[in-house]
Order: sequence, then C-alpha cells, then structure tokens
Amino acid sequence: SDLMMATVAVSNLKSLGAIRSVESFLVSSGAAKQWLFVRVETTDGVVGWGECYTAPDREIAIRSLVGTLRVSLIGRPLAAIKHFTTVAYRDFATLRGSFEFFSAMSGIEQAMWDALGKSLGQPVYNLLGGPSRDRIRMYANGWSYGNYGEVADSGRVVEAARAVVAMGFTALKFDPF
Repeated sequence: SDLMMATVAVSNLKSLGAIRSVESFLVSSGAAKQWLFVRVETTDGVVGWGECYTAPDREIAIRSLVGTLRVSLIGRPLAAIKHFTTVAYRDFATLRGSFEFFSAMSGIEQAMWDALGKSLGQPVYNLLGGPSRDRIRMYANGWSYGNYGEVADSGRVVEAARAVVAMGFTALKFDPF
C-alpha cells in the first residue's frame, strides 16, 4: 500500500549517513570563466556532485562561501536538504542573498540531492516528483566566444555553428546575442 511504501521510505531516510565532508574544486575552463564543482561525501561513503554557477572574477568569492557553508553541514543528515537551504538563506544570508551566495548554496544543494539519489538507488527526478517529459532537446552553448571570453567575430561564429550542427545539435544558443 502507499502508506507502507511511505513508511519504508521514511525509515530509509532515517538510516542514511550524515555528511562527512564538503569540498570544492575550481577548474580552469581555458577561458575567462572557471568552473566550480562541489563534492559532498557521507559517513556511508556515498559521494554527490554539484556545480556552482560562476562568473569571471566571482569564483573565489563563491568558493569561499562554499567553505563557510560547509561548516554547518558536517555531521548533519544527508536528507535534510530543505532544512539546509532554509537555514542558509534565513540565518546565514539573513534573507539578503547575493549572486555569490545563491551560486554556492545551489552547488551544495545539487551535490546533496545527487548523494541522496545514490543512497536511495533513485534518480533525483524521482525524488522531486517524477519525470515531466520523456525527452529533452539539447542545445550547444559556449561556443560563440574566443579563448579569453570575448565575443568571437561573426565569421568564426558561423564556422563554429556549422561545426556543432555537424556534431548533431539541432539547437544552438547564441550567447550573448
């Protein structure tokens, strides 16, 4: 029955490990903007990954916030994701979130959901209410810039667009156009 399944699900959540560590990894993209990944590990050895959205020259501030927020997570239950985001916004950001704060918090939250899904043997979309579609159209992004973050000239953009179409993409994002 549904009640029995819900009871089993709740008991499974109670038996999950706590968060043992939160680490961040700043990775060069070869362009102006770097990537910032978050790794959460539980006391059961389950690892979840998330990505913090970044902007050029904001990566260090975002990474610093990940390090500060991690202190409040060590030893906490993995499944307490909503509690983490609520307390972080209300108490840490004092209801005044910034770009850097929301980027750091979202990367940690993604990593927590990833670890929770792995712990329960479920894809994260099932934990969030189930799939909403059978397919998602992919688009190519980030190919319209030069190596240093500058917008590429129109001739290079046309060449790059042809190359990504040849890879099989049928949708292209022209950023910042």
